[in-house]
Amino acid sequence: MDILEARKKAKTKSRGKGVKKRRKKIQPEEKKPAKKDEIKDAILEASQDLAVMEEGLEKIEEREEEKALIEALEGKVEDESSGETVEEKVEMDQQVFQETEKKEEDAELSFADVAAAELLKQAEAQKALGEEVQFLAFRLGKEFFAVEIHHIREIVKPRSITPVPGVSEHILGITSVRGNIMPVVDVGYRIGMFDSLYDPGNWDKKTRFVIFNFDRVLVSMVVQEVAGVIKAFEEEVEPVPPTVTGPASEYLVGIIRRDSDIYTVISIREVFDFLFKAEGD
Repeated sequence: MDILEARKKAKTKSRGKGVKKRRKKIQPEEKKPAKKDEIKDAILEASQDLAVMEEGLEKIEEREEEKALIEALEGKVEDESSGETVEEKVEMDQQVFQETEKKEEDAELSFADVAAAELLKQAEAQKALGEEVQFLAFRLGKEFFAVEIHHIREIVKPRSITPVPGVSEHILGITSVRGNIMPVVDVGYRIGMFDSLYDPGNWDKKTRFVIFNFDRVLVSMVVQEVAGVIKAFEEEVEPVPPTVTGPASEYLVGIIRRDSDIYTVISIREVFDFLFKAEGD
């Protein structure tokens, strides 16, 4: 009997231990879901409160910005450094901008005035000098002469000359240029530069025929060299010195100075005048 009772007690104890162990295992499983839900609820509430707070802060900031903007527009905000209202500051900025703009305009006007004054000065100086005239410069012997170019048709190398009996002593003969027949005048002999005609045997590679057109009447003169074209205002042409006398003086109209060079201006129409008189006769 004692043995049987001992076995029963042992079984009963072992069962109790097993139940207790099972209960210990079950209890934590039932409590875990409860804690998770509570944590989730707490997090949700906290996040909702945070959202409400952020929304409230945004509204406060917006109101502050609106208030600051309104006050700025009304000129009620003062500059911390100067104590000036925004309205006064804007007015001062506009004044400074207008002054700067005026200075720039004055500078531009000053430059424009200076430029205009300089142009006017040049125009007046040019007007005082008269009209600018172009001259053909050429050489006869060792002297340089000039004639206005408006009657010049062309300049060519010497052509063969056919002597014509009974013509003026200043005419070397006649020549043909592009099918046009014309007299060749020795201008050096005509104005008294040389005592005799310019012998064709003495012509060289610099010798040229200068052809003029007077109302469709072509006349050629022979020169020893063409020096080029020079420009001069009417007032730059100096009068012929009174010391210049002799037959040439009646054909000379002035003197042009260019550095160390002197060009004696002759009236080519007067030089060829004998031809037109002969034609009139």
